[in-house]
Amino acid sequence: MNRRIAGFDLARGLAVFGMVLVNFKFVMGLEGSEAGWLGGLAGLFDGRAAATFVTLAGIGVSLLSRRARETGDPEALRECRKLLLKRSLFLLGAGFLDSRLWIGDILHFYAAYLVLAAVLLRASARTLWAASAFSVTAFVALFLFLDYEKGWDWEAFAYVGQWLPKGFLRHLFFNGFHPVFPWVAFLLIGMWLGRQDWTSRRRCWLVLAAGLGMTAAAEALSAGLTAWVLSDQDEDAQWCALLFGTQSMPPTPLYLVSGGGSALAVIALCLLAAERFAGSPWLEPFIAAGRMALSLYAGHVMVGMGVIAALGWMEGRSLAFAVSLAAVFYAAAVLGAWAWSRRFEHGPLEWLMRRLAG
Repeated sequence: MNRRIAGFDLARGLAVFGMVLVNFKFVMGLEGSEAGWLGGLAGLFDGRAAATFVTLAGIGVSLLSRRARETGDPEALRECRKLLLKRSLFLLGAGFLDSRLWIGDILHFYAAYLVLAAVLLRASARTLWAASAFSVTAFVALFLFLDYEKGWDWEAFAYVGQWLPKGFLRHLFFNGFHPVFPWVAFLLIGMWLGRQDWTSRRRCWLVLAAGLGMTAAAEALSAGLTAWVLSDQDEDAQWCALLFGTQSMPPTPLYLVSGGGSALAVIALCLLAAERFAGSPWLEPFIAAGRMALSLYAGHVMVGMGVIAALGWMEGRSLAFAVSLAAVFYAAAVLGAWAWSRRFEHGPLEWLMRRLAG
């Protein structure tokens, strides 16, 4: 079994807060209300927490399969692929149930990512990068020739026919919240990252600098291109502006660069912090939260969003209220995960997945 790297768990634990904040804002109808400094700060998490999670999932795939890949043992590789496919089925089922409560479910997308990860388990670095580039290119081609809004009822914020064959495939691969094209690029790059030597502090600093540079360059280029196309006042200007944006819907190439860069920066920072503060009591609860990210994801849907709906907080609340609520929920989740970890090795959903899928 691979020894867990605390920095990756820390990154996953911190990304939980971004996930909770983004989704609480969404269900409370506060998307697009990010005026002022608080709005700007809260807006930084949009599309980035999920990108960090998917990148970390790719890293986890490489760590899980490291011994099998390095030895080239066919039986060990078959077992790794079988494990990924069984977990994919588990996440597909969990995602189907979660989607009954939350339209923004990411678990059924993870299921598809893991299938592709199993196929590309022994792929070379060049192949992983080429497959990533293909997924981005495929999305751009689909966006240019298909109707991105097909299936969406924006007023009710519902997806018509999501679980019918055509709607399911369209939502899964093209215009859902985290479609395979191009989101699987985060996972594939994560698989490449998971093969690197993360004991090197120099590598961590280089990845941090690269991540920050990618995000800054993508945001600057997006701002310049968007201002340029909108200056024409042409009827196609709004459509072109979407293609040059860094929002996660639609997930454009510049979003992939910006979101991927921020994911790299967060992961590198967490690796450095976990090494610098190793053994510090205040760090353990956040690491425990990262090890229970699947359980906390389900918890923030069933408990967090359930409370919001039950108390009638889905309308008429301020951004400050949503941020405060997310912070309170996150603090409770972190402390709960830490208390649970003192008695049990795995979170409840993590335990169930291991029991059913290995």
